[in-house]
Amino acid sequence: MLSKISRPSFFIPLGLLMALPLAMSAMAEPSGSIAPTDFGSPHKDAPEELSQFAFLIGHWQCEIDYLQPDWKTRTQGKATWTAYYTQDGFAIMDDFRGGFYDGYLATTFRAYNRREKRWQGYWLDARSGTWSQPLVQEEVEEGLGLRTRTQGRDPEGNVVEIEMIYNFYDIHPDRFRWRQLASLDGGETWRKDTLKIDCKRASGADPAAGSAGSTKSK
Repeated sequence: MLSKISRPSFFIPLGLLMALPLAMSAMAEPSGSIAPTDFGSPHKDAPEELSQFAFLIGHWQCEIDYLQPDWKTRTQGKATWTAYYTQDGFAIMDDFRGGFYDGYLATTFRAYNRREKRWQGYWLDARSGTWSQPLVQEEVEEGLGLRTRTQGRDPEGNVVEIEMIYNFYDIHPDRFRWRQLASLDGGETWRKDTLKIDCKRASGADPAAGSAGSTKSK
């Protein structure tokens, strides 16, 4: 379970710092966004747990809010988030475009590990070619969480190891929220506001008219 929330510490992951241009004013609408009409379906032999992330399948319009590298300023942006079944319906993949700057693109690949009985995955910053450390399922206060580790900077600018949890919560058929929880002390204390994303399903992009993941392919 998550423990108390750390109040004074700010950080931005190194990957995000490298991605942000030196001068950022207005956020542009994400370009090159893709809204596929075929989001796939889960395989009939896929683990039942795959349905836990079925809510993400489809195309989403998102508003993001995050801390700038000056450790004080918050910046807002717009992004698109598109998720679909892959690997013959045994896994879920998504593309996140825009938000931090026009042309930003990240992809996450996730699957349920039957043997270890937990979700696992990896995250890719496409422009830099940088892969995350493994994403591993983590218990959170609400919704679904995946935990990873990266390098970042503390308030004094020192490079430090950062524990992060990506938390999907407030999940509904037409909307969900996402936040990045961060810890500078190995998980003893956490911040919940370094990066926040609110998403709404794009018009006409409901993958199944019913509940996503309610049918399985052969």
